[in-house]
Amino acid sequence: KDRDRYYKEASRLYEQAAKLNPDDPSAQNGLGNVQYARGELDAAITAYQRALELDPSYASAQHDLALAYEGKIAADPANAAAWRQKALDAWQKTYALAPQDPGFSAEYILTIGQHIHWLQTQR
Repeated sequence: KDRDRYYKEASRLYEQAAKLNPDDPSAQNGLGNVQYARGELDAAITAYQRALELDPSYASAQHDLALAYEGKIAADPANAAAWRQKALDAWQKTYALAPQDPGFSAEYILTIGQHIHWLQTQR
């Protein structure tokens, strides 16, 4: 119950931030993160995509989009191959952007490479 209340409030605040500043990619990414945490993958994907439209070099949004696509592999098995390809593309973009983002450690960049390798072997 507390978690639901927290997510609902966080969602409200990010939606308000996005309305006040529609060109702020971090508000869109934050909204996507709340939706992802609530299991609302389609809404999260839309928010992440909007963040990336606003800032194509936003490594965290690209990373979060990749995770959401991976979530869709299990949530939508009938279309798993398409979701796998989308996840692979998103991880590859994250891998390219991450070295310029201080939020990504060298160790985590290796983890991103492992996601890419795993998805390539799932074909």
